[in-house]
Amino acid sequence: MMTPTHVMKGVVLCLPLFGYFPEYKMAIFLSLSIGFSIPDLDLFFGDHRQTLHYPYSGIIPTVVLLAFVILYPTVVTVSAFVLFLGVWVHSVADIFGGAVEDEPWRATETKVVYNHIRGKWIDARRTIPYDGSPRDLGSFVLLTAVFVLLYPLSITTNEMVFIVIFSFVAVFYTAFRKTLFSPVYMEENYPRLKRLSDQIRGD
Repeated sequence: MMTPTHVMKGVVLCLPLFGYFPEYKMAIFLSLSIGFSIPDLDLFFGDHRQTLHYPYSGIIPTVVLLAFVILYPTVVTVSAFVLFLGVWVHSVADIFGGAVEDEPWRATETKVVYNHIRGKWIDARRTIPYDGSPRDLGSFVLLTAVFVLLYPLSITTNEMVFIVIFSFVAVFYTAFRKTLFSPVYMEENYPRLKRLSDQIRGD
């Protein structure tokens, strides 16, 4: 899944928290935006879908922090819970996407997310064929609609801006997924930009 879909999934999962802790609304938005995005930082260092993805072990700190939220609900415990929830759910959700490869729509690889507990890669389910696929965009639209319909608070201008920005990114990424966001396409057509991208990623 692409980042906007991950983040919007986080917004929907946190709907109950917005209702219970409206005073922590901004902290929840910030924490989920970071937490549901963090795992993909291993695109830039380490091994993608391995270094920062924890589909099974990630549940442990999430459950511990949920207990803290129940027993000691403060802005710190709620924010920490949302942050770790994001890392864990993102990691699990990626199992249902495409495998780790430059052109995942070709489906030539099987490994999708690393299981640190068993020390082996999990096979891709491809429920959403690849990040930026039409099905991925459809999931983003559906999640956005759920958020708008079920959000327990009044949607502010800042939150509308949040939705608009992520919607633009989702549509743009989907439209150019097989060109500007394909390492193979960039190498063949824009090698200088590809080298610049590799330098930024540390490849």
